[in-house]
Amino acid sequence: STVLPAAPTPVVPTVSPRGGGRPAPPPPPPPAPPSAVTGRYAVVNSFDGGFIGEVRLVNSGDAAQGWTVRVTYPGGRLVTAWVQGAEQGTFGFADGVLTYRSGVDLAAGASVPVQFHIERADSRPAGCTVDGVTCAGL
Repeated sequence: STVLPAAPTPVVPTVSPRGGGRPAPPPPPPPAPPSAVTGRYAVVNSFDGGFIGEVRLVNSGDAAQGWTVRVTYPGGRLVTAWVQGAEQGTFGFADGVLTYRSGVDLAAGASVPVQFHIERADSRPAGCTVDGVTCAGL
């Protein structure tokens, strides 16, 4: 008797419900936790043609953390900016936006004022954020 070879098993392509058989993209990363450093805006002193503004920073977290303050004064002019009684950071003023980045991390539980002299602008800024979170006091 003759034994015939077995017929090959047909290969059936699988179809992915996502199409094309490509793997699903990885899930997006979880959002970053909100910054522990928050700010409160205030005007320290007003005078003809300008004022001294302040964003008082508070670190309510458990660890030291860096920070970035952004305050918007359309049409304004920055004279200078500084951190009162602490290590100075870096600042710039472009398109009416003051950006001040920490020189050193703010210790857990600590508070420090960032102050600035602005001319030719309303003392109420168009915007104020610390690490992307709106400042209190507006």
